[in-house]
Amino acid sequence: MNAELTGIVSPVLVPFDDAGDVDLDAVHESTRFTIECSADAVIAVGTGTAQEMPTLTVEERKALIAATIDATDGDVPVYAGVSFPSLSVVDDLIAFSEREGADGLFAMPPWGIPPDESVITDYFTHIDAATDLPVFLYNNPTVSVAMSETLMAELMELEQFVYIKESSRNWKRLAWMLDTIHVDGEAHVFTTLDVAYQTLEMGGAGITTPPPIAAKAREVFDAVAAGDTAAALDAQRELDRFPSRGMMLHAASKAAAEAAGVPVGDPRPPYRGATDTQREDIAAWMRDVGLSTDT
Repeated sequence: MNAELTGIVSPVLVPFDDAGDVDLDAVHESTRFTIECSADAVIAVGTGTAQEMPTLTVEERKALIAATIDATDGDVPVYAGVSFPSLSVVDDLIAFSEREGADGLFAMPPWGIPPDESVITDYFTHIDAATDLPVFLYNNPTVSVAMSETLMAELMELEQFVYIKESSRNWKRLAWMLDTIHVDGEAHVFTTLDVAYQTLEMGGAGITTPPPIAAKAREVFDAVAAGDTAAALDAQRELDRFPSRGMMLHAASKAAAEAAGVPVGDPRPPYRGATDTQREDIAAWMRDVGLSTDT
């Protein structure tokens, strides 16, 4: 296994216009903003909530993958989302991503008809055989199904599966992964902002979170790497105060981006954006924790 990626991996927020259509002209700014918020790599329409991937058509996803790769200009690796319930579409997305120059892939189990473990195994074995690129195994029970620890450990024996993005926030589960899959060299484990400090202190590879929150996650990562426990805990506590309660991650992240001067629109209908009060709370949090609201 050659797993070199560590640090902050950020999904590029998908911009929509007032009509709810993908705003391809705004992808460049959204991508560059993601990189400026300390991303070591970016994800192109691969995450289920932050990037609203299930609301997008296949052609929209292709256009966004291409635009994201173009906008990075080679500055950071791009991991393209290829998940879909149909393997023929998965194959199409893999082939397209490879042609466009993606550095890796991001994949979660199929959604819709709940897959059992044999289906999930066949699905990821198919992806493994279809590419030579490194793959993130993405566990997001919000959008698809929760994969068991033992299943994920088995899947990480596949040749191209190098990284895990674990979104469950279940610390007992995360601790098991970090103590077995990660330590045994089967995968580099990435988690989410809620458990950033704990993950990194146990040797996890990094954090996957959207901008501009990613800039604060970077502070946790750098402090842990420097052995500065007090600074790491301070940054984690600031992350914990991010006022996202009552919102889904994409709505909160988009409100934060707007406060930072990078408007990417609201979530695609029927999903709702932040209320005026929620936007004010997020802008206040960003000022309080030292994230600029006028860049």
